[in-house]
This record gives sequence, structure tokens and C-alpha cells, in this order.
Amino acid sequence: VMRPSLAWLALMLVIMPVCTAWDQEELGMYDLIEEVNQNFYELFGIQQAATTQEVKKAYRKLSLEWHPDRNSAENAAEKFRQIVGVYEVLKDSSMREKYDSVLENGMPNWRSGIYYYRHYRKMGGAEASLLLFIALSGGHYLMLWGSFFEKRLVENQRRVKTKKGENRKQAEEEEAARKEMVLSEYRPNIWKSLPVITVKFGCSLLLHCMESAKDRMTAVPPPEENEEEEELRRPRRPIVPSEPREERVAEVAEMTAVVADVPEELKMKEEEEKEKKQEGVWSAEEMSELVKLSTVKFPPGMGARWQHIAKAMGRSVEDVTAAARRIKHFQASEELSARQSIKVDQRSGEWSKDEQKLLEGALVKYPKGTEERWERIAEELPGRTKEEVVERFKQLAQMIKAKKEKQG
Repeated sequence: VMRPSLAWLALMLVIMPVCTAWDQEELGMYDLIEEVNQNFYELFGIQQAATTQEVKKAYRKLSLEWHPDRNSAENAAEKFRQIVGVYEVLKDSSMREKYDSVLENGMPNWRSGIYYYRHYRKMGGAEASLLLFIALSGGHYLMLWGSFFEKRLVENQRRVKTKKGENRKQAEEEEAARKEMVLSEYRPNIWKSLPVITVKFGCSLLLHCMESAKDRMTAVPPPEENEEEEELRRPRRPIVPSEPREERVAEVAEMTAVVADVPEELKMKEEEEKEKKQEGVWSAEEMSELVKLSTVKFPPGMGARWQHIAKAMGRSVEDVTAAARRIKHFQASEELSARQSIKVDQRSGEWSKDEQKLLEGALVKYPKGTEERWERIAEELPGRTKEEVVERFKQLAQMIKAKKEKQG
């Protein structure tokens, strides 16, 4: 049993040689048949079984009759062109056979895409540009609607989330208002269409060009300077009276002696500074510069970070990393001592300056409206409970209020 796929393949191989497409001669003949709209044999005044010689004789007779040089009728040129086309069909045996088939079976359903392409009127650049712009405007408008429907589908799939104790109906109303506001931004209108956008862009571009031209026209050119004024503005070297050659030689010798007698203290000082750098001694300014470079210019996570810092400070990588460890250890000890002082103050029930700074920083870090705000602030203050933090905040608010009333 032959498989269905093999059967279809065999059928296509049998049909393909039979199926042939129309060539340009056949398409031209079909055009001529529709244009003449008359039997070619009747037009030539001969029988369908006429010989080639009879066809040629009839063609000569009609061509002499309808030639534009001999016939002054308005349609003489068109009629002569049709006669020539009919003769080209009837003198060729294969084309004549195809024409006889059309007389017997009628015109085929031949108006495919090639027909409309052959009969399509050729447009100019302006007409083609207008049609292209109209097509682009339509496509742009459809894309706007597609974006709107997509956004509406996304918004319809959103679920309203309500917190515990919150009114669900009110939340749904707020969500509906928000949804309507969002969809109104995506809803297409005439002001978002491509023609309007193009006109707006053209107007803004025209206004910008006009303003630029106006600025250039109203700009005051810089005053031109004469050669004399330019010569006066040039700085001139002061004229130094010439000294005797012997005095200049003595002066140069004296300067050379001064340079040669540079105090050894300066050289020793430079050597001491180099030794300090090599030994790892860091000044306060260098420590401050190291902190800036390691936090701002070369933050953590940057590739070859310590190599860049060492190059910027003119030290070795080992020296820079050792100084950074010392700074980190110093900061940790400072933070530990601050926390210990906070614990001491907490035992006495008073708020220390360090605790006050931590409280102010936590209030800025967790602003009003933050979920579980006071619990998070209490976590930033070791040893303090939520109630103590709230009580301290109320005290500060009362103090600020009393201060403002006093100033007012």
C-alpha cells in the first residue's frame, strides 16, 4: 500500500509538466483580444482556415488604409497599432493556434497579479509618497489601538490587594480610578496620530530655525581692531640696559655658587620623607585622602581597586592595604566604645548624644508612612524598646513646639 505522502508526490509529478504558466506573448495576446473586441479573422476579412499568404495580403491592404500618414482620422494611429498586433498573432502558427483555442473555449480566468501590475498606472514620486504616508498613518493608528488593548488586558488582570483592616470597597474604587487614569493616557486620539505629530514637529522645527536666524541677525559683531591698536595691546619686553660683560660673568658665577651651596638640611628632609613613606608612616592628610579614594573615587567592587589607590597616592599596594586595615580597626573600636557609652547612659535612663544621633538617622532612614516604622527604628538603637523610642520622639516634638512658641 502506498503511503499518502508518496501518493501526493506522485500526483504532483504527473501534474507539474502539464501546468504551465502564461508567458509574455500570451498575456499580450489576451490584452489585444480585450482591446480589439472583435474577431481577428473578421477584422482582416478572411476565413479562419486562411493561409499565411492570405493573412499577409489582408494585412497589407489594411495597413495602407489605416496608416497615420495616409489616414487623417483621430483613431488612425490606434487602429494601425491594433492591426499590427493582430498580424503578429495570425502569422505565427503557435500563437494562431492559441487564438483559435480562445475562439473555441473562450477567454481564461487570467487576471492574476501580473495583469494588474501590467495595467497599473505608473505614479509619480509625490503620489507614491502620499500613499505611503497614508499607509504609515493607518498602521501607526492601529498600533496605538493595539497598545491600548494590551494595556487594558494587563490592567484587567491585576488584582486588588487590601491590607488587614482596610476597606475593600474603597480600595476597589481607588483601583478603578487609577486604572481609568492609566488607560486615558494610552487611549488613541487624533492628537496622537502620525499626521498631527508630523505637523507639530514641522512647526517646532520651523520656529527653532526662525529663532536661530533671528539671533544671528540681531547678534552684534565684535569690533574690529586696527593694526595700531593691536600693536599697542601686545605686551612688550622691558628694555634692560646692557651690562658690561665682566659684571655678567661675575653674577653668573655667584648664582652657580649659591646653587652649589644648597643646604644639606633640605636634602636630609626629603630623604626622611621618603623613608617615612617606605616605612609606612602616614600623616592625617594622607589618611583622609585614603578614605576619600577608597569610598568615593575607587569604591568596593571595582577591579584592581588597591592598585589604582596605590598609584594615586604614590605608595605600594601592601602599604595602602595595611593602612586601610588600621583605619577599619580604628572605626570598629570607636563604634564599640560608642555602643558601650550608650549602654551606660541607658542604665541611667538618659539619652546620650550618640543615641540622639542614631535616633535622628533612623528617623530619616524610615520616614513617615513606612511599614513597622517604630520597630525598625528601635532595631537601630541597641538596648532601646519601641515604647522608649516613641516616648523620646514625643519629648523631642514637645521641645521643638515649645521652642517655636517661645520664638513666636
